[in-house]
Amino acid sequence: MPEDVEAYNTFVFELINGTATDSDILTTAAAILSSAYGYVDSFMSTLVNDQECKVNELIWSGTKWVVDRIVGIAYPTVTTASVGQMLPHACAPVVELMTTKPKCRGRKFIMGLTELDCEKSTISAAFLAAAVNFGLALINPAVCGNGHLVYRVASKNGDAVPSDAVRVNSTIGSCRRRKPGVGV
Repeated sequence: MPEDVEAYNTFVFELINGTATDSDILTTAAAILSSAYGYVDSFMSTLVNDQECKVNELIWSGTKWVVDRIVGIAYPTVTTASVGQMLPHACAPVVELMTTKPKCRGRKFIMGLTELDCEKSTISAAFLAAAVNFGLALINPAVCGNGHLVYRVASKNGDAVPSDAVRVNSTIGSCRRRKPGVGV
């Protein structure tokens, strides 16, 4: 992104019903993200580049999720295409990956949306449809090795909760993070 800004999304997947090599996992992770971003990359500014996917194996330590080992880096194919004026860095559409567990949902921010698809904080219908497909591509299980890689929401109490629905708000969101009690 311009001005050396880095934007991150964290995706949690679980390998179920089988085994896979690290190479299988890296290839499948890249394929899932390439598929998901393939729905929205034409709406993203050409100023967004250098996508990589750092893959780690996580375990629950009893109080928090920690990296058990580094699996590797995958490189999804994301070809941004919009030449419109990019929205400010903290402004991004929010794709919510819903679960049946109260107050437990995944939130993914699609950085680099341009003013061509956002008018007075309202996101275009075309982008909303693409964003829903982005979310569906994430939550659909993908074959990996002789198992399946399935999207999960890592909860604060150690559960890996499956997502069963996608919701996208038509109003632009903010991906800015603050420490609790700090800021406005």
